[in-house]
Amino acid sequence: MGITSGDDIDIIWERRPPSNLRNIGWFRSLMEDEEETGPEIKDPRANRVASVGRDIVRSARQYIREKLDFAMKKKQEELILLAKKENREISKAEAYKAISEDEEVQKWTESFERIEGYTHDGIKNWQFILLHTHIPNAFVSEMLPQRVFVTTGLFDHFVKSDDELAMILGHELSHLVLGHGKERLLVDFMLRGLEIAILMLDPTEGLLSLGVAGFLASSREALTANTSRETENEADELGCTFAAMACYDTKSGSQVFHRMHEFDVKHGHEKRDLMSSHPASKERYEFVKNLSQEVNPEYYSVCGKLAKKLRGRALSLTHEMPR
Repeated sequence: MGITSGDDIDIIWERRPPSNLRNIGWFRSLMEDEEETGPEIKDPRANRVASVGRDIVRSARQYIREKLDFAMKKKQEELILLAKKENREISKAEAYKAISEDEEVQKWTESFERIEGYTHDGIKNWQFILLHTHIPNAFVSEMLPQRVFVTTGLFDHFVKSDDELAMILGHELSHLVLGHGKERLLVDFMLRGLEIAILMLDPTEGLLSLGVAGFLASSREALTANTSRETENEADELGCTFAAMACYDTKSGSQVFHRMHEFDVKHGHEKRDLMSSHPASKERYEFVKNLSQEVNPEYYSVCGKLAKKLRGRALSLTHEMPR
């Protein structure tokens, strides 16, 4: 990405970083003359990333908790019905085993762990990192847990408001919550295994393999791309929900995808083929725009109460101002 030193990175953390990180060369330079609040932030956009990022992480945690509670209650109801049907009592150990091994419960438990981490600090461990590079990008990875990465190029080219940033970060957090990184690795692993198995069974001792290898490789690429397009749509949908739950205007925020479409048209990238891992930008914008008509802050009562409180506060300040 063109990152060459610590000077190209702004990091905002929810709590003071571990002292052992001072042993890392480039990190040590960030920590020099540090105040208790952390290193000096060179670009104010880092604060925007952290502020919006915190909101989206909290929304994701709330969403996962609701899904996990629903899955557990659903399994409990199934066990109650089973006990009545078989006219017997279900022990605590049996109930615990059945609930903990339930597919939906496991799915949302894993999602919760990816957001909360594996320490008692939970979401306080999240870091929000602004990378100074012209390449527009934002990502969250299981390989680097509890970190949100955003480049300055994303602001320069696409993101013009916090509502738009919330849609982007919501999308990236959704990939993590839904375990898409794990799914992509599993699909690729299975397809590669099938490719190897077919080649091993080649009765022509390699002659057929020359032609089949290319076909299998291209088929794997197409199938993987199709899976990626599906996960991108899922992430757009859930990301819109996260942004709305955090009281960001998803209708306004969807404009970032229109800007991406305009960028693609300008640079001749608007068409997508079978090998494309993302939906066509116009199709994606229209999908998110239509979705935002229903999934927006107006759906969540807490956002309405917050807006009313802010309006009331603004009016009181107006009356308090000297004439």
